[in-house]
Amino acid sequence: MLLLSALFLSPFGRNLSLPRPLHSVICPRMCVCVCTHLFALTSICASDDGQTMYNSSPAETKWTILAALPFPCLLQSESPRQHVVSRNMAGMHEGAVLLLAEACGVDLRTSAAALARHQGNVDAAATALLASASNPGVGLLGGCSSAASVPEVPVTDPGSVALATLQEMGYGRAAASHALAASGGSLEAAISIMLDAEASRASMDVGQCAICCEELQPTDAAMRCAGEGGTYHYGHAACLAQWVHRCRANDTTPSCPTCRGPLQLHRRHVQDFLQRPQQHERAADEESRVLRDMLNQGREDSCEGWQEIDFCQVAGFAALAAGALLTAGLVAGLFMKDKGGRSRDRRR
Repeated sequence: MLLLSALFLSPFGRNLSLPRPLHSVICPRMCVCVCTHLFALTSICASDDGQTMYNSSPAETKWTILAALPFPCLLQSESPRQHVVSRNMAGMHEGAVLLLAEACGVDLRTSAAALARHQGNVDAAATALLASASNPGVGLLGGCSSAASVPEVPVTDPGSVALATLQEMGYGRAAASHALAASGGSLEAAISIMLDAEASRASMDVGQCAICCEELQPTDAAMRCAGEGGTYHYGHAACLAQWVHRCRANDTTPSCPTCRGPLQLHRRHVQDFLQRPQQHERAADEESRVLRDMLNQGREDSCEGWQEIDFCQVAGFAALAAGALLTAGLVAGLFMKDKGGRSRDRRR
């Protein structure tokens, strides 16, 4: 009895988060059991030279010692909140069930169900109970009465996590999805595929910039035409912004300055350009805003990272497109009016 009281009142006992003061009489059999296991724990935790052998954290030590105390009987408290242990708990350590329930704020049945679900692993059961308690819809803190009320810890889909990681690295969604499909869902293999594709693109000759006519590195190619004539014409990100700004000032839709074909954007290369301070300083604020408007279109890109540019969604070109439609409507109206007037003159 004195040994058990010393365990409860010692600093070691307080670290165990033991239950509230006990109100019942402890049988002699309990004292013998506690003394036996305290002696066993002392033998385990101390080496021959008396040095402590603990290598785990206080929390891990708490659960390890807690699981090693198989109390032969449960203490019946005089508290109004009394719990009755059913026969399906008979094969478990009643002390672990009791203390786990007190530590996690659940009833004994829920504590026993969590231990049974995790094959007696107290650490895993405590983690699951605490994770479940963070969800207000589960209701574990109010005290559940069945094992079915103990939910599994939600697991995030690894595929979606890998896809989000690749997108955060600057790769397009279509290109990242294609690489993950080719790699069987492995993030490391998908990154390797993406890097190999970039290396192959870097080895090709893209020639000169179609706007400034300077030599262009493949990794700096942020713009190209659609290649409708069988040949692609590439350009720098800064040159693209300047070209779009000039076309907007002239009230014309931007197109390739060489073949007049529609323009495409390489999202990753534009992002890299905007994130490099020494390159970003070359572009004016208005030109940088134009590039960001094109990035914010949110259009699905191709596997190579190129996407069509919808200039109707770029600031300044929406009004231009509306003006062009209005002009076309006025011309069509005038044409129909003139045609109707000529028809009336002929009938006369």
